[in-house]
Amino acid sequence: MWIPGKDNIGKDVSKYPAALKTYAASCAKTYGQDKVAFVFAQPSAELVKGMTQTAIENSMSIEFNEWPKSLREIAAKLGALAAGGVRD
Repeated sequence: MWIPGKDNIGKDVSKYPAALKTYAASCAKTYGQDKVAFVFAQPSAELVKGMTQTAIENSMSIEFNEWPKSLREIAAKLGALAAGGVRD
């Protein structure tokens, strides 16, 4: 599960999707699995100018329009999404 903070996006927003895909791809090796479901939250283009949706195989995601004050609510949404099954 990945929930970015403002500092995770970086100054060049165009590099974020590729960096996130690389991180997601590394999880399978890190955990010694063939595949690892990746559940993530991503800021909207309204919140972060230039943000594009990140397509990651074997993943589920939600988008948020404001930086969360607490990770509890967004983590609960991601957990509920994951409980429903993995989709691409």
